[in-house]
Amino acid sequence: KTFFSNSSPQPEIEAPGRIYLNRQIQLSGGPQVDRDGDQLTSIWKVNGQALEGSSFTPTELGRYRVTLVQDDGRGISNSIDSAVVDIIPIGHPDMTPDYPSRISLGGTLSISELGIPQPNNWKFAIAGEYVTTWEAQSPGETEFKLMWFYENLPTSQVSFPITVSEPL
Repeated sequence: KTFFSNSSPQPEIEAPGRIYLNRQIQLSGGPQVDRDGDQLTSIWKVNGQALEGSSFTPTELGRYRVTLVQDDGRGISNSIDSAVVDIIPIGHPDMTPDYPSRISLGGTLSISELGIPQPNNWKFAIAGEYVTTWEAQSPGETEFKLMWFYENLPTSQVSFPITVSEPL
């Protein structure tokens, strides 16, 4: 009699330890064939959720667990390797916008008026949208938020206090 001993796959992940927010992560791992010469199928998961391919783009800061599951199709339990990827913000240039401490209800601020360096890379962040003009919409102490764009992607946000007054 001849017996065949099936070896389970031994996946190894190659993933960056840290990457910037909104940057695509291309995952790689191996091997493609196990020690028995069996072609392996691979499934990538991020925080337990299967990916369509081998890349993903994190849109939130934090720690992500990347998992590679490989199967040789011979019925032995799948083999797993995992890694942790920390998503970090890209910093923005130091800047201090020139704006009034008080503004009338309905008044506006524009990026071009703020006197900040690299104004084409800044936008106001308002309810998930990025615009070049901010409008004072309710009276009282509030803030406006500026988003720094790096390579045309939103990467770092900073807030500034402002008081909105009722018109006289």
